[in-house]
Amino acid sequence: MRMRAGVWVVIAIALGVGAYAVTKYSARDTHRHQAMLQSGTLAAKLQLTEGQRDAIEEINEEFQRRREGLRDEHRKQRRELMTLLRESPPDRERIDAKLAEIGEVQAEMQRLAGNHILDVTDQLDDRQRERLFELIGEAMCPGGMMGGGRDC
Repeated sequence: MRMRAGVWVVIAIALGVGAYAVTKYSARDTHRHQAMLQSGTLAAKLQLTEGQRDAIEEINEEFQRRREGLRDEHRKQRRELMTLLRESPPDRERIDAKLAEIGEVQAEMQRLAGNHILDVTDQLDDRQRERLFELIGEAMCPGGMMGGGRDC
């Protein structure tokens, strides 16, 4: 069970970093993947055509809108969990049910991020797609196995 949870955490991080990189949130964050975007935009690194940039921008806008809705739901669910945890005595069944609801929202966020990456890569040629995944790997694992031989 613990191994399965670890695998989900790794998948969530991978999808989150990939989606983040594609949606260009470089200015507001100091996470490790920031280095990927410092020397220019992702569009420049992938040498996107104007048509690709326009198509990806539309994909990004829809992704951001849906992601924000899921984030709002996630925040709401966590507030409700905190209320349940503060009860005396705590109702463990209700807490477990709330945790399951939170897990469903998190899984939906992961699916959204994964689908977003797939939608974006549909707009790329093989060279650009490979470069995108190199950049994601470098951001996730500077020196790590996902980025081509580095240590995570």
